[in-house]
Amino acid sequence: MIKKSSHCGRCPTPWLPLGPARTTKGQSTPQTLQLTLSHITTIMSVPTTNDAGAAQRLKAEADALFRAKDYQGAFERYTEAIRHSGGKNPILYCNRSACSRALGRRLEATDDAQTAITLDPSYAKAYARLAAANTGTLTSQGRAIEALQKALSILPPVDSATPLEKRQRAEYAALLDAAEKEEKKLNEDVITRAKCAQELMGVDRSRLPWALAAEVIPTLKGPDRWNSSAWLIRHARQEWQKGMDIMQYLRTTEDRENDQYTVVSPPGAVLALSNAVLTDYRAFKFLLEGDPLGVFVSQLRVELSANDGWYTGGSHRVISEADLRRQSEPLDDVLYSLTITIRGWIVNGWLEETYMGALEHSLDYYTSALEVLNWARKVWEDEDPYTLGPLFQEHVVHVVKCLQLRVYTQLYEERPGPGSQSILEHIRDGAQELLDELLQIEHDAPPEDSESCYPLFLAYMRYPLAQAHAFQGFYYHQTGILMKEAAGGINTDEVADMYISAAHSYEDAASFYPQDDEMHIWSLYRAFHISLDVGREAGDLLDILDKVHNAMPKMKTVWEVPLETCVCLREGAFETCATWREELLSSLEHGKLTRSLTIMRGPSEM
Repeated sequence: MIKKSSHCGRCPTPWLPLGPARTTKGQSTPQTLQLTLSHITTIMSVPTTNDAGAAQRLKAEADALFRAKDYQGAFERYTEAIRHSGGKNPILYCNRSACSRALGRRLEATDDAQTAITLDPSYAKAYARLAAANTGTLTSQGRAIEALQKALSILPPVDSATPLEKRQRAEYAALLDAAEKEEKKLNEDVITRAKCAQELMGVDRSRLPWALAAEVIPTLKGPDRWNSSAWLIRHARQEWQKGMDIMQYLRTTEDRENDQYTVVSPPGAVLALSNAVLTDYRAFKFLLEGDPLGVFVSQLRVELSANDGWYTGGSHRVISEADLRRQSEPLDDVLYSLTITIRGWIVNGWLEETYMGALEHSLDYYTSALEVLNWARKVWEDEDPYTLGPLFQEHVVHVVKCLQLRVYTQLYEERPGPGSQSILEHIRDGAQELLDELLQIEHDAPPEDSESCYPLFLAYMRYPLAQAHAFQGFYYHQTGILMKEAAGGINTDEVADMYISAAHSYEDAASFYPQDDEMHIWSLYRAFHISLDVGREAGDLLDILDKVHNAMPKMKTVWEVPLETCVCLREGAFETCATWREELLSSLEHGKLTRSLTIMRGPSEM
């Protein structure tokens, strides 16, 4: 069982401890892990029957659904067909891979394509499916290129090929050319992001948020001393450093002749790094120190293997196999396997989002984590929370939802407009769901005498509330923009209502962020500028600007160095707020306007 830890009594159980008492399944103290691993793929374990007639009928239904672009329906039919075919038909796995790829589920698409290849190594189309599932991120673009090269090598020469095989060769050659060009672009993008990180690395380390936080915390006094971002970023950075320190001991040796490699490393890095992401993802801004991106892949593999976690597949595979395992294995063993798998997805999701810029891959990791978390919480809803452990609690689900919604907002910003309406709907529904759940829980303050609760209360309660309001503001604002475009650029009453709703949501977000967090001021800045686009009373605008003015000195005690944007952009935005505030105050003082007068941005300022 997971060992209980003392806590204040008001903090929900998942907040202490953040990790399982045992660092590796079956071990009570950290040990160095040494594992010899093979580059092999296992076929997903599912109950099957041999009913060729039913399998063929279900395949035909799935094919029709796929052609009609009902990819979820086709996925479900192919899944049934696989069960009736004894789980040995590579075509069904290959077709289901295409469904998963169309649904944005790249982990599932990769797993099925690889399974099809395992069942039939000469199946060229399966390699093309594997390539499709792995494009778009530098972490697997090489795998996509290799898969397409393999597909081309399997096809017969042009002079002896059938018309279908000739078309396949032309298609795969074009895909290979595009994949190689994309790899160059992805490399350039990663270099650009690395340069941004290098710029931060040139900053005086003593001025970084976590360093300043250590100086600020002893000065915090009074009943509201918990309400500071210093607690959060210091704790997150400590977790981050813990994970990085562990990975320094990782060693890998490869035996190419036998297609094996041996990894030696202490456990615990995945736990620490996932805690850092869940607490405050901004602690990862210096991840490129020591180039741990590749190291983390090996670290995750060794910890997954030690805990019988899932290295391949997404939520569909994990849920299917965990459901079978829980019927014959101890609960603790299944939970440890799920825990390390989900934590690995959380870290990988953040790495793909931030350092690879691969938003679809990132979204798949977060969505898979949420689906397995929700499944486990439902299956074991009657278990004691301490038995399940900290990861399977509602508060963790809230934070992962925030990570997922953050990616959705970035996806919409990449391709805004009516064609991305479904993304906006995801954001709207997700934000409302978070607010409905979080506002039912006590969120005013943690116990004053329990400092260990402060960062966790902020990370799992206050910040998700702030982010939920911000996501709601994003939805209102972007919907208002679409409505304005549909109205020919006119600020109709409906458009104005949507913009003002967005501004109010961002103001609500600011109220849940500590005043000394840069996100508090950014939320107010967004509220102010959105309000100006449709007009708002001068008094309301001045109230927002006063909050920015009052928070600025506090913010710089921790966030002297911005991590969400560059220094110039932040300073420019805040100077704009200061200028507006001075002009409004001056105009009020000289009787040029009243607080009830509506102020709107001029056409030349838009």
